[in-house]
Amino acid sequence: MAVSPVDFAPGFSGGCRAHPEPGAVDVWWSDAEPEAAPSDAPLDDEERRRADRFINPLHRRRFIQAHTVLRRVLAAYGAGAPESLVFVRDEDGKPRLTGAGPRFNLSHSGDGVAVAVADFDVGVDVEQVRPLADRDHLVARFFSPAENAAYEALSPDRRQLAFFRLWTRKEAYLKALGTGLRVSLDSFSVSNGTEAELIDPAGSDWRLADLDLGADWAGAVAGNTAGPLAVRVLRYRSV
Repeated sequence: MAVSPVDFAPGFSGGCRAHPEPGAVDVWWSDAEPEAAPSDAPLDDEERRRADRFINPLHRRRFIQAHTVLRRVLAAYGAGAPESLVFVRDEDGKPRLTGAGPRFNLSHSGDGVAVAVADFDVGVDVEQVRPLADRDHLVARFFSPAENAAYEALSPDRRQLAFFRLWTRKEAYLKALGTGLRVSLDSFSVSNGTEAELIDPAGSDWRLADLDLGADWAGAVAGNTAGPLAVRVLRYRSV
């Protein structure tokens, strides 16, 4: 069952607890249209250089908004002031905070931004549901044989949602692993039913859960925990 956002989520005026509950994931969600890029956005020099590489102003604003949300979310968990946070990347390129702080993962698509926070390795992926001309080609190329069979068994009217359900589950798992390109998308299988599961490899401690973000979105979160994955989805509100 997908997890829906909590409408009465606290804002960023001190209402957020310092850390997620043990074995739980907090996912902060925003689909607000990005405003004009503020000059005081709490980004570091590298993030500003990356933002400046975007030719399209909308894409630049979306990047700035996503990384501003990330920094403000992590600050709410006691990691430090948003502008003072320092990130490092491991050998596979997965970002982590220097010093004390929770594990986290960022995903953004269109105006949507999701930040997952946990005390274990976590991954999140969100996608704006939209027609894709090469969807069937992507399934054949990147999905496992079991996933291809499940997809082909569906009627055409059900395939668009199924594609994004599979894609976000797979991406969330890969992002939680943090192994970059060393694990290919077709080397493992996730479920295509209403319950999100990692089917192959079986018997691992990786857990999946879907995010109910509305009809225009697909989303999933993955975490490395022996017990059930408890997920709380919170609406991000800027202050």
